[in-house]
Amino acid sequence: MKKNALILIIILFASFHVLGQTDRDLIKYEKAFGGYRYTLSGRPVSIMQVSDIIGNNPETTVYLKKAKTNYYTSMVFNYAGGFMVGWPIGTAIGGGEPEWGLAAIGGGLILFGITFNNAANRNTIKAIDLYNSWKMNNGTRVYSMSFGLNSSGIGLSLKF
Repeated sequence: MKKNALILIIILFASFHVLGQTDRDLIKYEKAFGGYRYTLSGRPVSIMQVSDIIGNNPETTVYLKKAKTNYYTSMVFNYAGGFMVGWPIGTAIGGGEPEWGLAAIGGGLILFGITFNNAANRNTIKAIDLYNSWKMNNGTRVYSMSFGLNSSGIGLSLKF
């Protein structure tokens, strides 16, 4: 009797471990203002952290390389454009004669940077989808264990 009780306790603890793996390693994304927000286990992560997490998967490296290139390119254009917009505004606030042509060029650079940022997000989402499907097919979220009535009486049921 003690042996059966011990086996039952071990099986129940094992079932808690299997059922507890639902979304632990999956990366989620949702649309946010100005792009996407990425989370892992409920904690926010950046595009570069996503790249570090899923970079070991050979299927995702193609998309991650494109995403990194687009991300860095967007940062260059956005920072340069922000400087070019901010300088005339600062000059106007300071009482000088602003160069509004410089601000217009800076605005164009910011728009150009936004297109690169959108491309980085698209490639990151493709890589995340590949990574999540790979995780789900390699043992995470494919088991379901229940204890209760089945066709032969009371027992454990494991579904794949």
